[in-house]
Amino acid sequence: MIHLVHFVSVLALFIAAIFDIRERRIPDWLTYSGTMIGIILWLLQGDYSVLLYVSVTLLLAYLFYRMGLWAGGDVKLFTALASLNPYSVSLFGVSVPFPLALFLASLFSAFFLTVPYLLYRVLVDRDLRTDFLRSLRPIVAKSFVLSVLAPVFGVFALLFTFLPFPGDVLSAIAVLLYSPSAGFIKAFLVLFILSSSFKLLSMRSRVFRRVKRVEELREGDVPVDFVLEDGRIVPFSWATAALVETGRIRVRINPLRAAGLYREDIKWLKEIGVNELPVKTTMPFVPFVLIAYILLLPIVLVGG
Repeated sequence: MIHLVHFVSVLALFIAAIFDIRERRIPDWLTYSGTMIGIILWLLQGDYSVLLYVSVTLLLAYLFYRMGLWAGGDVKLFTALASLNPYSVSLFGVSVPFPLALFLASLFSAFFLTVPYLLYRVLVDRDLRTDFLRSLRPIVAKSFVLSVLAPVFGVFALLFTFLPFPGDVLSAIAVLLYSPSAGFIKAFLVLFILSSSFKLLSMRSRVFRRVKRVEELREGDVPVDFVLEDGRIVPFSWATAALVETGRIRVRINPLRAAGLYREDIKWLKEIGVNELPVKTTMPFVPFVLIAYILLLPIVLVGG
């Protein structure tokens, strides 16, 4: 039974990855059938916990969707995977529900595989390379300051570095959790690498972008910039994003919404006379989920 659901899961992820790479969508027939197969198989085994796993995963995934963190296809995919894999796995001595472990592993997989590609794309583009190299100076300075102060002041060392949110703060917290007394060289290298990686990730919208005419836009395309309710296009920045989140700026189209454009948005853009719009051409996410599942599989089998 356990090997059967793993085979079905890998097969479903492989098919979903092909669709995600080619069409940037996950077919409903795949996710719905995967969910039903998982529920039926586990209920036949007398394991009713599958209903709890599916319900909780669907609820949390839907909340992520409403928050704009991912698209509807991802919600259905993780719900299907929860129905096929309704059990916990031990990670670093802690029992974690498999759907959550898979989600976290997928994020790590995407992070570590995307950053090298971003670095290559940035270095071969003159303007992007100049911007990135210019940003390394403050990163080096902040990494040095925090590496020196962390062993003495602990988490309060953050107050001395004037770190912007979110990249540098997350990097600094990672160093402090890793061990503030790990040694200057180790702390400096970890902080520098993490901060540089977050800087690269912040440049995704400039690396993965394509200007499309409104007639070429498809439902699900993710815009690069904000489009206000009056039709003005505002270039993306975290400062603008903060204003949007606090309601000080009202937007019709938000680039932070992972679901992208709706059919009504495209119709509205045509009505107000927008001719073209830059959209993101990001890397598909499902292949990272497939990689994460394969990496977690030995842990599941050994634990089982």
